[in-house]
Amino acid sequence: MHSATQAVLTAIDDWVKAHAPEFLVEDYQPNQLNHIGVVAFSGGLDSTVLLHGLCQYFGLQDALSNGAPSLLAVHVNHHLQAAAKQWPAHCEAVCAELGVSFRLLDVEVNSAGAQSIEAAARTARYRALATLAIEQQHRFIFCAHHKDDQLETVLLQLFRGQGWRGLAGMPACGGLPVKLQHELGLGSSELDVQLARPFLGLSRSQLEDYARLHGLAWVNDPTNDATQFARNALRHQMVPLLNQHFPAWQHGVMRLAHWVQHQALHNQTETQQGLQALVVHRNGVRLLSVSVLRQMSRPQQLDALRAWLNQHGVQTSAGQLQELLRQLTDCQTGGKRQVAGGWSVTIKRGFAQVVLATQS
Repeated sequence: MHSATQAVLTAIDDWVKAHAPEFLVEDYQPNQLNHIGVVAFSGGLDSTVLLHGLCQYFGLQDALSNGAPSLLAVHVNHHLQAAAKQWPAHCEAVCAELGVSFRLLDVEVNSAGAQSIEAAARTARYRALATLAIEQQHRFIFCAHHKDDQLETVLLQLFRGQGWRGLAGMPACGGLPVKLQHELGLGSSELDVQLARPFLGLSRSQLEDYARLHGLAWVNDPTNDATQFARNALRHQMVPLLNQHFPAWQHGVMRLAHWVQHQALHNQTETQQGLQALVVHRNGVRLLSVSVLRQMSRPQQLDALRAWLNQHGVQTSAGQLQELLRQLTDCQTGGKRQVAGGWSVTIKRGFAQVVLATQS
């Protein structure tokens, strides 16, 4: 087996063994292939290699001969540029050649407010993919993020001061953004959708080697070269300098991200234990005990408060979280506390409750 093919198939196999052992090829039965997952298929290099690699790994053409459609490739059209009009036809042709079911989803990107156009497009894309995955009863949305993407993500989060959660980067298997999970009613044991990223250990150059070896065709998004976007500026202008002056920087950043991910899992366990003592359930509402919160150390307070807000689909900046904590721990009376639009916290008889704008 060629080294490029081996690298891609090994990455998929390692991900399956770690996160979805029920998908192991040797244990498959044809009627179990219906729900491998949804593949986010832009038609670019990365997602083309992902789709082709999944087909190679699972032997989908053999499965299709038994009448078992196993993967659903989904192209999301954001309608943000003229070039995108040609991409759905290309994606559909690739899927037809691979024998994979194809869906086209059109979304409207609303960039009003604090979100950048990139963030708004990502939110719209994930919402569309997750909604379809729920309808089709797929547990996973496969994304083609690779090691270069991970490195850029960690650096961007560092520059933005996002804290240890940002330095952890993207997980190989993790949930959707908190607000979107809450909006779609995800996160319960009965209903959940996970983002699957089997390529985080592979570089873009490795994906290029695979694509050339197998004669794959892909589309090029012209906005990937636009350096007015922060990620592109980092990729095209800063990373070459880092490679020149700090040759081992990629290894160091990946090692840091892995360490932070490990610590994050440990902290998450401790935070959940703290929440059990902190949160009281009354009539389906999660109330936070202010007196118990005051007894915690400050790091425990911040982690528990963030987790409690996340349960309501609320995400905050570090500054907003610290301000809310100050208001809760300093308050001597009840009333309304607010540090951001869209939600507030009310205090009554020593217990705090999140009130979303749609509830007020």
